[in-house]
Amino acid sequence: MLYKSMIQKALLNNLIEPASVPLYGSFSFQVENELVQLNGLWLAGTSGITFFSDTEDYYVNKTFPYKDIRSCSKKVSLLAMSSKIELSFLDGTSYTMLVEQEDAKRFVQAISDRLQNV
Repeated sequence: MLYKSMIQKALLNNLIEPASVPLYGSFSFQVENELVQLNGLWLAGTSGITFFSDTEDYYVNKTFPYKDIRSCSKKVSLLAMSSKIELSFLDGTSYTMLVEQEDAKRFVQAISDRLQNV
């Protein structure tokens, strides 16, 4: 249910384009100098990846262009018993998202294809 709600909010904010590949899960993100755990979307669009979360406590809408991304990979988190996506940037920053759905492979493939065209 949270996934559908977040998709609806992303649509209302015009964040989803026809070529977008959405992925829902949990990720850590720095908000106002505090590291918080967010549930939200990563949207692989044509020009970059958007982190989007709209909850009662936090609103995050941050896009990272593909030219700043080093790699994206899918792994398995043994502790969480789920897939995780790792996104690494050229500046050394990285983000990890624990994924609650099975679109991880399609998401990583879309990013890999787009990174080859940068």
